Amino acid sequence: IPTPGPTSVPTSVPTPIPTPAPTPSPTPGPTPIPTSEPTPEPTTAPTPVPTPVPTPIPTPGPTSVPTSVPTPIPTPAPTPSPTPEPTPEPTLEPTPAPTPVPTPSPTPQPTPRPSIVPTVTDSAGPTQEPSQDPTQVPTTDPSADPTSVPTGLPTIQKSLMPSISPTSTPSEVPSPMPTTSSPSSLPTPQPSMAPTFVTYCADGEVTSQLSLEDFEGVDALDGWTNGKVEFAAAFTTFLGRYGTGAGDAMPFKLISVPAGVARMVLVFDVYEFDSWDGSNPVHGIDRFVLRVQSSITIDEFSFTMNQFGGEAALSGVSDKGLITWTQTLGDSGQYAFEEFDDQIHNVIVDIPAAFIGDSSELRVTFTWETSEGYEDESGGLDNLRVQACF
Repeated sequence: IPTPGPTSVPTSVPTPIPTPAPTPSPTPGPTPIPTSEPTPEPTTAPTPVPTPVPTPIPTPGPTSVPTSVPTPIPTPAPTPSPTPEPTPEPTLEPTPAPTPVPTPSPTPQPTPRPSIVPTVTDSAGPTQEPSQDPTQVPTTDPSADPTSVPTGLPTIQKSLMPSISPTSTPSEVPSPMPTTSSPSSLPTPQPSMAPTFVTYCADGEVTSQLSLEDFEGVDALDGWTNGKVEFAAAFTTFLGRYGTGAGDAMPFKLISVPAGVARMVLVFDVYEFDSWDGSNPVHGIDRFVLRVQSSITIDEFSFTMNQFGGEAALSGVSDKGLITWTQTLGDSGQYAFEEFDDQIHNVIVDIPAAFIGDSSELRVTFTWETSEGYEDESGGLDNLRVQACF
């Protein structure tokens, strides 16, 4: 039979019946019957039957049977079966099996791992990892990181960053940033603030897009020398037209180079209007030339354009072997100006650090060498994209 008051130091073996008041320090092993009030510090092992009121600090291991009211702080390891009511803060690891029926209201803070079946009501904040199946009704605010597979229905508020793969049906309001891999199968009712971003840098390099010029708007010619624009319905507004056969001075621009860049990449569309003759010796050589000048050297490359056939995708290096380039064929047809067919050439230019040196800018000149005037042949430039690779 225990003494009316507890001893200063607990006995090595507990008494069959506990003292009315708990000892300051718990016994090495719990009593068969719990005390009416918990000890200030928990026992190293829990009692077979929990106390009516849980300890302020949870035991290292949970009780065999969960308490009717959860502890303010969960135990480091979850109980074999969940409590009837969830704890104010979830356990670090979820229980082996979730509750048979999800709770009507989720926990104030999400669990590190999502439940297999979502709660009836969406949580105030999303889980750190998305659930295997999305909720039937989307949450008001999207998760911080998008899911790899989009939900069946978009969220009421658009996400800050789009999903890796676009949804089969676009959201009513587009996200501030476009998808990074490929555009959605259907366009959004409202256009995105920026087009789909495609990097032309090598794998492992960080891409910084410095500019994208479509030559629309009142500031279309900012920074250009010998710049002019023209409009054709099939091409909208573009830089042009130009041709040496018409006596034009060719356009050039100074492009800023960030410090520490590994390479600069230029991507643009060259427009070929009407009857270009290519390398025909009778009518003259008609070709496009790109010349790039850094603080240490000048280099250029060219390719001929022939409206009468023989054009194909090309790739190569510049005259000094410092710059690499590719040219692929885009759309062709009788789109504008004279009665001859027109051709779009998609060009990618890679300018390495060895060419750039310590230059803070590159002078880039675009030239359309034609043997005749606008009534026979001319050219233009559009969709100039400048990227820096680090």
